[in-house]
Amino acid sequence: MSQLLVFIGKPGVGKTTIIENLEPRIEHVDVLPFVQKYIIDGVLQEDKTIVAYKEMYDSLEEKLLSQNTPLILELGTNHAPLNIEKLGELMEKNHVSIFLCDASIDICRERALERDRVMASDSLERRLSRDFPNSHTILLKEKKNEFILLDMAQPLEENINIIQKHIINLSP
Repeated sequence: MSQLLVFIGKPGVGKTTIIENLEPRIEHVDVLPFVQKYIIDGVLQEDKTIVAYKEMYDSLEEKLLSQNTPLILELGTNHAPLNIEKLGELMEKNHVSIFLCDASIDICRERALERDRVMASDSLERRLSRDFPNSHTILLKEKKNEFILLDMAQPLEENINIIQKHIINLSP
């Protein structure tokens, strides 16, 4: 059984920072490259994001079949129903740990603006205003899927320690 560690959160919350500070041998899959090909003239074609997510999940399933070490998936807060459904399907054949990464809108905005990635301010504000983590916790509870809520305002080391307790199958 393969293991998947899933990190979900708003832009700037610290998902990538957490992932970069975990065990370096764990492969990381980010939804961003899958959706980037649907950006035209700097605008993400929302109707195409579903296609990108499905492409990502197909790729992810192939990787999980061929790996015996954990795999990391990084997701934003977009398309909660689709993501929770797909993660539920993956849970049937894999050990999946879902981490909902949460921090205040102000912290996320500040961190997002400090990063190298350029995002239009209206797009950033739209993503920051989503009802996260509530949108995800409701769906996860309905499906009876376990999850861990990470307070991303606390020190990085504390969250790393919480996550490491959930990592299995990492051979020396």
